[in-house]
Amino acid sequence: MTSDVRGFTRNGWDAKVYYTYMLPTDRDVSEHISKNARRSIRKAQKLGVTATEHFDAETYWELTKNTFAKQNSQPPFSKKHLMNMLDAIREKNLGEMWVAKTPSGEVAAAEVIVCDSKTAHRWSAASAEEHLNTGAASLLLSEVVTHFAERHYPSVNLMAGNMARLSAFIATFNPDLVPYYGVERSGPDTPS
Repeated sequence: MTSDVRGFTRNGWDAKVYYTYMLPTDRDVSEHISKNARRSIRKAQKLGVTATEHFDAETYWELTKNTFAKQNSQPPFSKKHLMNMLDAIREKNLGEMWVAKTPSGEVAAAEVIVCDSKTAHRWSAASAEEHLNTGAASLLLSEVVTHFAERHYPSVNLMAGNMARLSAFIATFNPDLVPYYGVERSGPDTPS
């Protein structure tokens, strides 16, 4: 991967700086997260919320719809598209799905993680509105990071650096903010 986009910008492309959150796994997650995150995790534990690896595409679709509905919008992709992506991730062993469940078995939150040889990437996350205040999402993310640290991934890409409402949650884990670059070309001579 290159961070030098000058070849593009010299040829009429527009460059933009984006951000992601990288969480090194060589440190104990519980010692470096904020007090708010620790409090949320303890709350979830007291409520009996548990987090495990579990692939359930249908439940993930329902959580995704609900997550977007909370924002008065629709998912920017179809159910079929999401199912195809999740099937590919599972069938090609590209990643995992993790869920946080209440003691009654309700899925409170879920995460899809995709992996390359060096990094686990938090690809997508969704949660049930009725369980937002349980701490389930914090517990889930903590368990996911711990799992990938135990599998010797040096870092977990938590994403969300470009979305204010998601950054606030991710920042409670005290990750490193890392820039990355994108280029795009628009105009009449843009190849189609």
